[in-house]
Amino acid sequence: MILKAIVFQGNSTIINKNYPDPEAGTGEVVVEMKAAGICGSDLQILTIPTPPPFVAGHEGAGIVHEVGKGVLDFRVGDRVAIYHHHGCGKCTLCKMGRNMQCAERRGLHWHQNGCDSDYFLTKAKFCMKLPDELTFQDGAIIGCAGGTAYSVVKKMALSGCTSFVLFGAGPVGLSILMVARVYGVRPIVVDMFEDRLEFSRRFGANELINGSKIDTLKAVMELTNGKGAERIMVAAGSHQAQATAVQCLAANGRIGFVGMGAQKNSIDMNHFIRQEATAVGSYVFSRTDYPEMVEFLLKYDIHYSDMVTRTFKLEEAEEAYRLFAEGAAGKFMFVWDN
Repeated sequence: MILKAIVFQGNSTIINKNYPDPEAGTGEVVVEMKAAGICGSDLQILTIPTPPPFVAGHEGAGIVHEVGKGVLDFRVGDRVAIYHHHGCGKCTLCKMGRNMQCAERRGLHWHQNGCDSDYFLTKAKFCMKLPDELTFQDGAIIGCAGGTAYSVVKKMALSGCTSFVLFGAGPVGLSILMVARVYGVRPIVVDMFEDRLEFSRRFGANELINGSKIDTLKAVMELTNGKGAERIMVAAGSHQAQATAVQCLAANGRIGFVGMGAQKNSIDMNHFIRQEATAVGSYVFSRTDYPEMVEFLLKYDIHYSDMVTRTFKLEEAEEAYRLFAEGAAGKFMFVWDN
């Protein structure tokens, strides 16, 4: 049997390529894929002239199909989500579960085959057991956007008494809204696309600001009685969004940066210092956060899959990425028949 996979060819061209079925070696498992998400960072790889020659994708979930020698924690049939940053396994950061900060980290799709394929070969230690109460689409989103959102919200000290602005209503931003609403916040959401803004209302957005039509800083100041926002999260890689977000900070406020972009930043550090603000970053969640995050999602009945607006087969990859790049609302997902 030959498996299908998505491969980027450069300059926004995509092909479906056939590969031999993988075989699990020592410490490895083969995962039969059930769901794989499209992430904004995929678009960065898609558009470059010479992308890495690997299978695409880094947000995945499925069922363990084969177990290699020495694997004790998983068995055939287990439902799993996939952690997409692999580290050396020996350094202090890796031992803390912070593989994404390892100096030798290797990301799926960037440095090795990703999970947009019928079957996916990985080290067993980078699989995370997925409870029956969560769908495969939940699991795929947890592995990147959902986990990152949970990580940054943890650092923000939210409460219903603090004013809160979210920049970016893409999948990461929507994940942030789902987690943040547990704390009773009434979010102000900023985005450049009207459809994405309206869609964010389903996940707790209270006030909407279309940055392509009105002055964002002025609007935030009006909505916060001239004080600025006490809590801001930036789930957008735009340097303009990041710079504007800092301008919107209230005195002693806290800002969380999640979105990463290729542009140079032009943040007004003088304003940041005068406000005596605190900044936190969230690159990807720590693997040690996973059990706590799953417990949180189950306790508050949060399903990241609620944001999925379109599903596709692997053969429809070109259409899927084209629509996603146009700024469509919600999350796009490749799915396999159960």
